[in-house]
Amino acid sequence: MSVKPVVMHNPEEQHATVNRTGLMYLLKQTVQLQVTLLLCVAVIVFIAAGEAYRVAPELVLKNICNQSHILRQQINQSLSLGMPIEYKGFTPQVHTFALQTQGVERAEIKPIYAQDDTQNSGLTPLSCSAAPGQLVEQIDIDILGLVLPKAASQQYVLQLPLATNTADVGELSIALTAGIFNQEIHQAFGKIIDSIPWVFIIFTFFVAGLFQKQAKASTLKWAFYCVFSLLTVQLVMTSFSLYQTKITGQSDAVLDLLSQRLSTVTDMGFDLDHQVRGVDELLEPYRVNNSILHSLNVSKLGEVSGSHDKEGVITNCQQIGLSDYQVCSEVLSNDIYQKLWKAVRNIFILLAALLLILNVLVEAVVSSQRSSKVSKSALPSSYRAIRAIFVLGVLLESITLSFFPAYLRQTLALGSGELQLIFSLYFLGFACVMVPAAVWVRRFGVQTMLRLALVVNSVSLLVLAYFVEAELLAIVRLLSGMSQGLLVICVQSQFLRIAQSHPQFSASNQLLIGFYIGAIAGVSVGAVVVPILGFSGVFLSAAVIGGLTFLYSLNQSIEQEVDTSGDDDVKPPASKGLLTDLLMMFKDRQLQQCLLLIAIPIKAIHTGVILIYIPVLINQQFADPNIAGQIIALYFFAILIATHFAKPKANNQLGAISLSVLGAGLSIMLIASFEWIAHTLSNYGLLQSYQELLSVSVIVIAVLMVGFFQGTLGSPLVGVMLNSHYAKQFGSDITAANYRFLERMGAVLGPMLTAVILIQDSNSKVNTNLSLVGFIFIILGFIFYIFMRLTCQKDK
Repeated sequence: MSVKPVVMHNPEEQHATVNRTGLMYLLKQTVQLQVTLLLCVAVIVFIAAGEAYRVAPELVLKNICNQSHILRQQINQSLSLGMPIEYKGFTPQVHTFALQTQGVERAEIKPIYAQDDTQNSGLTPLSCSAAPGQLVEQIDIDILGLVLPKAASQQYVLQLPLATNTADVGELSIALTAGIFNQEIHQAFGKIIDSIPWVFIIFTFFVAGLFQKQAKASTLKWAFYCVFSLLTVQLVMTSFSLYQTKITGQSDAVLDLLSQRLSTVTDMGFDLDHQVRGVDELLEPYRVNNSILHSLNVSKLGEVSGSHDKEGVITNCQQIGLSDYQVCSEVLSNDIYQKLWKAVRNIFILLAALLLILNVLVEAVVSSQRSSKVSKSALPSSYRAIRAIFVLGVLLESITLSFFPAYLRQTLALGSGELQLIFSLYFLGFACVMVPAAVWVRRFGVQTMLRLALVVNSVSLLVLAYFVEAELLAIVRLLSGMSQGLLVICVQSQFLRIAQSHPQFSASNQLLIGFYIGAIAGVSVGAVVVPILGFSGVFLSAAVIGGLTFLYSLNQSIEQEVDTSGDDDVKPPASKGLLTDLLMMFKDRQLQQCLLLIAIPIKAIHTGVILIYIPVLINQQFADPNIAGQIIALYFFAILIATHFAKPKANNQLGAISLSVLGAGLSIMLIASFEWIAHTLSNYGLLQSYQELLSVSVIVIAVLMVGFFQGTLGSPLVGVMLNSHYAKQFGSDITAANYRFLERMGAVLGPMLTAVILIQDSNSKVNTNLSLVGFIFIILGFIFYIFMRLTCQKDK
């Protein structure tokens, strides 16, 4: 009995149906890309503006503080000579300072008995001695003002103590202009925001045209990247221009102040060369308090200093009143470039991290649109979907890791041991869930367990946003670690299934790449958004990211597209229990040697040397604390790049492991030798004045090398693991889960390794211990090479 298909006899109706279907498809795909672009642009603008709030206000306040300290020194000198603080001659001096200094609304001297009035003035006090990064926590950050401008209401005041030789007698109160920190940031970024709607309109029509022409997925991606890159370049240039204005403005402010002060003398007809003494003494405090100035002097109009024509020297002059004198400053170009680099280097790392996230999201969107056109040999579209879910899942937890220790110290009045316990519960939960998670994934499926991990992680972060009880935090951190471990095992299981039907697909590499993309972006972004959103705001934002990722996962089919039909006849036995599985794993000589000689030691070095010791070293040796976070971010980038490109052949895995161990060990020894290398290089010519820069460069290069060689270790180690007898007996997913669990024991040993390195008092002995760690790792690699060769010969 045959069934006749239903045929639509009306050609016009058939054509209309096809048009409606095509229009809906076009609309859906365009909206998806528009929403993705909108989210990415919103994040990058938010991050760039947040970074501007971290850098620009400090530059503004520093300029004002430099001039304020000079005024304070002059008043203190008069007070030390016996003048009372009520002396009326101070009033015009302070008033002139307020008129001549940009960003100052008014200034006044208050005797010590009248200082209580300042507390009720409604002004927020700021300090000129605040450590880098503290100012952004004290000022009012108005991100919404970029879109909805409003009048500035928050005002700030500087309170500088005034004293005689024996006691404090009052304070110099300097009220800053309302909106001093917000106004220029809003003006700079507001122009970019005004252009965004036009960009979206053009992008909409352009993408719609590409869809109508059935353009390739790569064409869509490049169109997306071009739009994003144009906006990113505009944001970077805006930030660069803003910082440059603030840095060079320090020189302009000094010249303006001096020209107006000296004009009161020259306007009365006095000649500065012959009739006035002490001009150089007047300039000296300005030279001392403004480190950007290479030189500062007074000369006749038209006269220039000998270094005016020298390359790399920027000379700026300003006429003194109506006289024939001028005050000139010289600034070295290198000094400006160094300060600009310090200001913008963080945003480059942030942009690189966000670009990695953007690439994952765009590929997931585009692959879902083109999945019907891919060949059978191509990876299933579910791969990019689960990779996007994995990256976002790691991101939402990594955002909190950058500040969580500080959060615990500030919110809980506990001892250091208790705080360390709460912090370590996350890693304990992460490790302990890995082995049973592999069994749960087999029983309940990847999709179910993946969604469960996202829900648990999001709820845990939501609890952190509203509760601060120690017991509850301990439970929540344990659950967060377990959910992250479950997430890793779910993704690892799915990647291993994909690898079964696509031999060219490296499950271990893709797992590590996805993890490090999320970790880099999370750590980089978290440190920037905390001052803007606060601790609770960041936890809440991370929970929202988790909720949106969960909703995205509901619309994705993760398992059904993986072809595992070839494995139906071969099913590995079920797990025999955690302890039995681990004992049987250690009976496999290849796995035993991989774990004890390579995997666990490199994990201990990763945690103990890079993540713990390097920040301690940076904080001890260098003034800029932000360097430590940036070095760690670069370290993760090095691992990511090496993991992506490291694809050793199966017959060369042993050689690849040995070379990587040798390189990592030598790199650790290079870290220990940074002081000697920097000192040696600084003895040569132009490098003499750059010893600190050389020291930082040596550390950065050495840490990058450790990251690179650690990244090259991952793929061959996993190859040995998956080709072991244990993996053939129990299956790749159980083997990988047990291997990851045991590998994590190295992270537990990391803090102990740090304690061993720092047990000595002197820097030379600490460096000796660190060199010894690198040397021992090389010896372990040599032993591993010998044992593996012997094991391979016995197997043959």
